[in-house]
Amino acid sequence: MRTTRSDADGAFRLRQFPPAAYLAVAVPALPSGAAANPEFLDSLRGQATPFILDEGETQVLALTARASP
Repeated sequence: MRTTRSDADGAFRLRQFPPAAYLAVAVPALPSGAAANPEFLDSLRGQATPFILDEGETQVLALTARASP
């Protein structure tokens, strides 16, 4: 799992992911300790956008921040 904050333009950038299938989700704020809480992370699964990265590929996703469950 990786987390990041938006830049001045509201964009998020994450780099250096190995080829694999991923899930991405945007939340307005991550509660303290939530990144290590499997139950919280599982609750986000239904809101997540799946995507696959191939070797050297770049993806652009349009995510909308939703309230945390």
